[in-house]
Amino acid sequence: MRMLFLMGLTALTSQTAYAQDFQNLADGAVRHTASGWTFPKAVGNFQRDGDPVGIAGTHDGVANYKFAADEEQYSATVYVYPPDSPAVDASLEGAKAQIVAGLKSVPLAQSWSEGPLRVGKELVLVGEKAFYKIGIGPGSSQTNLYYFDTGKWVVKVRLSAKKSVKGTFQALDTFVRDLPWDSLGLTAESCTGSACKTDRAIAMHGMIPEQISILLVGAKLNEVFPREMTACEAGALESALTAAGPTPVTDPPEPIEIAAACTPGKRSRASFLRITLAQDMLEKLESESPDGLSLRGPITFVVLNRGKESFYTQMHDGRLDAATITRMLNGLGDGKHVIFARGDKNGINAKPVSRFIADL
Repeated sequence: MRMLFLMGLTALTSQTAYAQDFQNLADGAVRHTASGWTFPKAVGNFQRDGDPVGIAGTHDGVANYKFAADEEQYSATVYVYPPDSPAVDASLEGAKAQIVAGLKSVPLAQSWSEGPLRVGKELVLVGEKAFYKIGIGPGSSQTNLYYFDTGKWVVKVRLSAKKSVKGTFQALDTFVRDLPWDSLGLTAESCTGSACKTDRAIAMHGMIPEQISILLVGAKLNEVFPREMTACEAGALESALTAAGPTPVTDPPEPIEIAAACTPGKRSRASFLRITLAQDMLEKLESESPDGLSLRGPITFVVLNRGKESFYTQMHDGRLDAATITRMLNGLGDGKHVIFARGDKNGINAKPVSRFIADL
């Protein structure tokens, strides 16, 4: 009898906690009470797998979704929680670190692309997307992370595909865009997190933008490193890199330019290259390429020369600000820059560098 009583009390307590944390809606959706976020019964072809759950002692809410048809098998987990959630993967860096740790021993796992993804209708949000690819070719699998910090609430999505087939890349991004972003009830005033700063510069990488940069350097630049260069100074770089750019001397203007150049240390040269792509090209990169990033341009990266080799380092999308320029400059000085290609001493004849998880 006592055991039956305890089992009944546990079930009642669980039901009470669920009623406090969630509200069932008429259309089968479930509202997360604290945030207002809605977990729909279905998102496109994805069906919610059971009810959302909360985490004891927190305001976190989690729901799983699944979709399977023929060769396609997708799974998604949608999280909503405050930025101070005690979960180890609540921060963007923590979420990425958890995925990387799980893929360290997986053969041919690589960081394929990372950068901005745009969602929302009433209020546009720009979050961070990271795409991890496992294997080579059409039989490969993948897992994606999407992270949106709106200030008071964070929405994080983990999506996995057991087999990449035609349309897989777009299907995962579409799921995220089709989520009920307006259910958070955000306004321009109440949205204060990084996802609300839609004009910020964002560190990014992707196969197609990196290949474009390598091709443009080889085809459009007579020199990567000007002969006359002064020591790198944050103020001077800020003036050059935050400017709108020189008046085009050709029609159409050249897609790549040397925005600034300096010497970050002895026997080293750094050239800040800026790429400006047409709007239709940016839209194709978002909708048709496997990278699936919401780029708006310009795209800026640094070619760093030391001795007989040059390194193409971390790309940034968007107009740079002083803080971003300082981080880029510090990265060149302390050697903590991310390399996506290697070239010769003149910064040309570059070859791409794959980002295998085992090497990170």
